Amino acid sequence: MISYDSTRAICVSKAYDKEFWISMFNLESYEMTFNEKVGGEANSYIKLKDIEQNETGDQYACIYFNDGIWILRTFGKEERTQEQIKNNEVVINELLGGIDNYTMVNEPFQDPFGTCCFVDDAMLYVNVFHNYTTTHY
Repeated sequence: MISYDSTRAICVSKAYDKEFWISMFNLESYEMTFNEKVGGEANSYIKLKDIEQNETGDQYACIYFNDGIWILRTFGKEERTQEQIKNNEVVINELLGGIDNYTMVNEPFQDPFGTCCFVDDAMLYVNVFHNYTTTHY
């Protein structure tokens, strides 16, 4: 996708089932300006599809699925360390009263059974589907 401020192209790339990458490219210089790994651990099983952006195109968010756990990741245009990324991520299952990790996604699709969108610059709407109980949260 192209950022709303027309300065970046943002893409999601699948390395393999355990690892995805979120990358940004400067639209003037074509240089990669941002590259963050999602997953990559031995026990990861990642599904990530869409990146959302705020109205001005300088803040981004995504929901990803890691073997039954939904995680919200927010970021800007600056790369961060793995520690900064982990400290910023929100585990949705914990926010919903500790729901289990029984959700199984459809293998051939990258859809994580969850979405998010910016309501304004400081608020996100998040939706996930727990298929074991057939409940939308």
